[in-house]
Amino acid sequence: RVHIVASRLGLDEERLIRWCFAHGVLSAVWSLEDDVFDPIGGIEAANAALQVLGHRIGG
Repeated sequence: RVHIVASRLGLDEERLIRWCFAHGVLSAVWSLEDDVFDPIGGIEAANAALQVLGHRIGG
């Protein structure tokens, strides 16, 4: 899916994945700050992005 989105938008695949990681981390932080949502979804999204890049955090 990353390849499809990146190619259609003319973006670098690694940069797109890194942006997804950053967004996941920000989502988790915002969830904690707002005390409204569970931050796990953001953390899982960040981990998924890192797995695509060949890294892993929190595990």
